[in-house]
Amino acid sequence: MHRTGTSRQWLPLVICTMTAMVVGLAQQQLISRSTGADSAAPAANSGGGLPPGKQPAFQGWDKPAAVLVLTGEQQAYLEPCGCTENQTGGLARRADLFHQLWARKWPTVAVDVGGDLDGRRLSRDQAMLKLEFFRKALQHMRYSGVALGREELRLGSEKLFELHSLWSSEDDFDLPFLSANVTLLSTRDIGTPLEYRIVEAGGRRFGITSVIGRTRAKDLPETDESLLRIDDPKQSLAGVLPRMKAERPDILVLLAHAEDEESIELAKAFPDFHVVVTAGGPEDPEGKEERIGNTLFVQVGRKGKHTACVAVTGPRERPVLKFELVEMDRHRFGNAPEMTQLMREYQQQIIDQRPDHNFELTFDRQATFVGVDQCKDCHKQAYDVWVKTGHANAFESLKHGRHDEPKESIVDRQYDPECLACHVTGWAPQDALRYRSGFVDFASTPHLAGQQCENCHGPGSRHVELELEFQKSNKMTDALEKARDDVRETRACDDCHDHDNSPNFDYEIYWHGRDGKIAVEHSGVD
Repeated sequence: MHRTGTSRQWLPLVICTMTAMVVGLAQQQLISRSTGADSAAPAANSGGGLPPGKQPAFQGWDKPAAVLVLTGEQQAYLEPCGCTENQTGGLARRADLFHQLWARKWPTVAVDVGGDLDGRRLSRDQAMLKLEFFRKALQHMRYSGVALGREELRLGSEKLFELHSLWSSEDDFDLPFLSANVTLLSTRDIGTPLEYRIVEAGGRRFGITSVIGRTRAKDLPETDESLLRIDDPKQSLAGVLPRMKAERPDILVLLAHAEDEESIELAKAFPDFHVVVTAGGPEDPEGKEERIGNTLFVQVGRKGKHTACVAVTGPRERPVLKFELVEMDRHRFGNAPEMTQLMREYQQQIIDQRPDHNFELTFDRQATFVGVDQCKDCHKQAYDVWVKTGHANAFESLKHGRHDEPKESIVDRQYDPECLACHVTGWAPQDALRYRSGFVDFASTPHLAGQQCENCHGPGSRHVELELEFQKSNKMTDALEKARDDVRETRACDDCHDHDNSPNFDYEIYWHGRDGKIAVEHSGVD
C-alpha cells in the first residue's frame, strides 16, 4: 500500500500544544491499496466442518475488482466474552476475514462509520487503552478512515486533535478521522477531520466521506462553536460531493453516522452515492440487500458482530455491487495471530498502568467483603454446592481460558477490570468498578478470588461479626436480625449473566442444574 498523490500536500507534524493551529493540511487524500497477499495467513476455519445451515462466506462470488469492507458501532467490544460458547464478533476474527480475502488476492478498501467507543466510560483510563488497541487493529487491517461519530466527538475537540497529532507523527499513519460537517477548533487546517478521501484498490477509485446526523449531534453536550461546529449534513454534502466527483471516483461512499431514517433521507437526497452506510438499525441486522433507488443501503449492526462486504465488479462506468453481511462466528473465522499479540500487549498495559485503579464504589451497607472461608463453616451445604461449580474457579479461567480455546489464542486477563468484574468478589459488574473492600489482585486479596457468596448476598463482615457474638451469647438483637435480612437479599444473576456475556442464560436451568448444567441450588444455614 502506498500513497500515489494528494490534492493538497501536507506534512505529518508532532504538535506539542493543544492550541497550536497548523495551516495548509489537506482535507482529502488519494491513496492506493494493494491486494495484501504478501501478509495473507491461512484461514483457521474457512468452511470445513461447519454446523448445519452455516455456509462459507462469499458463496457464489466471482473474483471482484475490489471488496469494500464496512463496519462501525463497535461500542468498545474488542472481543466477545469468552464465558459462553458460540458468541460472535471480535477484531481477531475480523482480521482473519481480511486474511481470507487477501489470500484470494482480492483487494480491499475498509472504512468505519464510527461509534466505536463506550459512551458510558469515556472518562476512564481504560477507554483510551481500548481506543489505541482499536486504532492499531484497524491499521493492521488497512482501513482508510473512521467517521467521527457521537462517541468519538464526546472525547472533545482538544482530545481528538491531540490524538491526531500523536498518531499522524508515526511513519505508517494512514487512518484519518473523516467528517464533512464537523469542524474542530474553528478551522479545517489542522488536518483532522478530512472532509473526504479518495482511495484506489483493484484499479477502482473510491470516494469516501462522512457526516454525523442531526439527531446524534443533538445528543452531544453543548459546546462553544469555537471548539466544535457541526453543520447541517445536507448542506455539507452539497458542498463536498461536487469536489469528490471532480476527482473522478468510480464508487462514491457515504458513512452516515445517523439513525436509519435520516440515513435514508440522505440516500434519497444524494442519489450519486453508490453506497450509504448507516450507524442506525438493529444490533443484528437481517443482512438482506437493500436499495434506496440505485443506492446500496447498508446496516453494519453493533458490537462488531458482523462485517459488511461489498464486491465491486463490472465495468468502471457501470459498476455492479454485490452485498454480503458476514457474521463473525468461530466456525468460519479464527483468531488472527497479530490480534492475539495486540491483546497481549493491551493486557500488559493494564498490568503496568492499572487503569482506573483508584476508582472505588461504596456499598450501601456498612460492611466489608470477607471471602468464602468466613461463610463455609455455618453454610456447609451451600459451600459444598458452590465449590463444585464454575463460580469457584471463575478467577482461574481468566488465566487459562476456555477448555476449547486454542492454546495459541489464550491471553491472561487476570488484571482486566472488565473481566474481573464477573470473575472475582466485590465488584459492580455493570460498571466494571471495584467496591472499596473488593478484590484487588491475587497477591493482595487471594481470599476474594472467584465468584463467591458475597457477590450475590453483599459484603458479610457485619453478619459474621454478629453471628459470632450470637454463638457466645445466644441472644437475638435487632442488629443481628437486620444483618440476616441484609444477606437474604440477593443481587440479580443477570448483572453478570446478561445478554452480552451469557445470552442463553435461564435461571431455572442454572439453579436446578438441567440440560447438563451443575446445579447451584442451595439453602441457608444447615
